[in-house]
Amino acid sequence: LRHGGSVHSSILIDMIEYEFSGQGILQARGPLSHQRFKGKTESFDMGTSPYGGQDLLQALSRDFAPGTYDLLRKNCNTFSDCALMFLVGQRMDARHRALEKVGQRLDRYTPIIGTLFKDYKRNPRADGFKTIAVIERAEQAKQGQNLA
Repeated sequence: LRHGGSVHSSILIDMIEYEFSGQGILQARGPLSHQRFKGKTESFDMGTSPYGGQDLLQALSRDFAPGTYDLLRKNCNTFSDCALMFLVGQRMDARHRALEKVGQRLDRYTPIIGTLFKDYKRNPRADGFKTIAVIERAEQAKQGQNLA
């Protein structure tokens, strides 16, 4: 969901919002996390899923634990990407994941990132995070635990 030049995303299941932040995966009634951003909020119907919110939490809570958020490498859009793949078998549109892609590529150039994003502090607890590995684990959980 685009807010001005930046993108914040969350997942809405049966009017319960799931978003990832520094506190881990948070839940709220309705898309409350978007109220803190200026600009028009867009929402997209990604389809229906046999999985619910508790299934989502069970599958992704380990990988999106409190204290592991990193603005450039593991953020709300990373979570939404993994959640969408788990729930409906689709990745988030690549243009909404651009910040993470750039952040991962520039990660080794910390001084450059510090110049571009003045308040950015690299979170070592996000080191080694790989979106594809999370997606693969979530798919295995669906098959192994018969979540459907």
